[in-house]
Amino acid sequence: MDSAPDSDAAGLEQVDAGTWRCHGRWTVDGLGRLLRELGQQSFPGTGKLILQGGDMQAMDTAGAWLLRSLLERLQAQGRQVETEGFPEHHLDLLTRLDELAEPPVPAPPKPLRGVHRIGKSSLDALQELFELLSFAGETFLVLLRALARPWRIRWKAVLADMESAGMRALGIVGLLSFLMGVVIAYQGAVQLRLYGANIYVADLVGLSMLRELSPLLAAIIVAGRTGSAYTAQIGTMQVTEEVAALRTIG
Repeated sequence: MDSAPDSDAAGLEQVDAGTWRCHGRWTVDGLGRLLRELGQQSFPGTGKLILQGGDMQAMDTAGAWLLRSLLERLQAQGRQVETEGFPEHHLDLLTRLDELAEPPVPAPPKPLRGVHRIGKSSLDALQELFELLSFAGETFLVLLRALARPWRIRWKAVLADMESAGMRALGIVGLLSFLMGVVIAYQGAVQLRLYGANIYVADLVGLSMLRELSPLLAAIIVAGRTGSAYTAQIGTMQVTEEVAALRTIG
């Protein structure tokens, strides 16, 4: 690439087979022509390429971006690029631009097949089991420490959690239990009528709801409603770094 007649114009010219020289002002107001020329310029050859910057008069962020794009292009071609003579503040600008650049998007992992998938699923299941047992053990130890020193228990917070997880869920549990009891009564009455056992409809509803379905409904609602509420609260605490503060306090 030939040097421009204007000594202040940004340019890139070849010194020899493996050396190129940057000169002029690599600023935003003078990079249009250079950008077009670099798009048409080829860099034949292999091996090391030296890029000299001693004649570069100025460089702003736009010029640093263009120079960085040129370096990435040469490296993608397999060239080993070395910079010489660049002022220190120009190199600092390139370094800051590299720090602000987005990391490359990693390639998606290849899907596992056959034995690999079975092995990974087994390891994931064991990891989840280990985490569950660790959580249960840690909860048990914390409970023992709390029982040993009951004056350290924050009863106000405990009662607030009991109200949130228990009393506020009574409405939805009662409504679902009532509706399921009505359905069981209607369906059971039709079948029991065939055997002349209509008088046992009340027993059927009472026993099935109290012994089997109501505890199951309560467990599902606690796992869904209350569990999701706790998860959202812990997520908010994680974002606001409250969890890290609690770990620091101990």
